[in-house]
Amino acid sequence: TNLLVEAEVPTQSAIEGRFVSLPSTRLADTRTASRSGACPTLTSECVQIPTDGTRTIQVTGQAGIPATGIDAVSVRVTALGATGDGRLSVAPAGAAASPTADVAYDDEGPTTGTVLTGLSASGAIALSLVGAAVDVTVDVDGYYTTPGEAGGTFTPVVSTRLVDTTETGPQPACVGVCERLDPTESLVAQVTGHAGVASTGVAAVVTQDSWSARVS
Repeated sequence: TNLLVEAEVPTQSAIEGRFVSLPSTRLADTRTASRSGACPTLTSECVQIPTDGTRTIQVTGQAGIPATGIDAVSVRVTALGATGDGRLSVAPAGAAASPTADVAYDDEGPTTGTVLTGLSASGAIALSLVGAAVDVTVDVDGYYTTPGEAGGTFTPVVSTRLVDTTETGPQPACVGVCERLDPTESLVAQVTGHAGVASTGVAAVVTQDSWSARVS
C-alpha cells in the first residue's frame, strides 16, 4: 500500500469552534450483513447508495456526538462493494454536492478518505455519488463545537505533504524508512514540528490517501 499523509484543514472562517477528539466510532454502515447507523432515523434506511444517488446520515446525537452545539465533524468514509467507478463527495445535508471527490472508488476494492464537513441545521450530512452504486461505512473521529463551547483550539494550516511513500528522497517527517507498505506493516510519521505544525501543544488533523491497496 502506498500512502500520502498531508496536514490539511479548512480555513479559519469555515470552522470557528473548538475540536473535540473521539475514539473512532462507526456512524453508519450500509452493507446488508452489518447495516447500522441513523440514515437519517432508522437502521433500515442505511442502504447502498444507488448510481448517481445521495444518502443522508444524521450526525448529531449519534456515536458520542452531542445533539446540539456542533458546527462540523471529522469523518472517515470508506467505499466498498462498488459495481464500477465513481466519485463520492460529502457535504452538509441539503447543500450542493462538492464538485471534487472526497473518495474516488472502483470495483476492485475498498477506498477510504478522511473528510472535515459542516452540518445541516438538523445536524446531518449527505454522501453524494457521481458514478456506480456503492456501499459505505462512515466513522467519526471528532467534532467541532460552535464558538464558545469546550474543546481544543483549532489552528488552520496550508495543506502540506508530510509523507509520500512513492517518493525516494529524504522525508524528515518519516520515523525510519518511508516506503511502500506490505500487509501488516506500519509506518510512523512525526507530525509535530513539520509541515507548519507547532512542535508542542498540538493535536493535528491529517488526511491519508491510499492506493494500489485492496482489503479483503
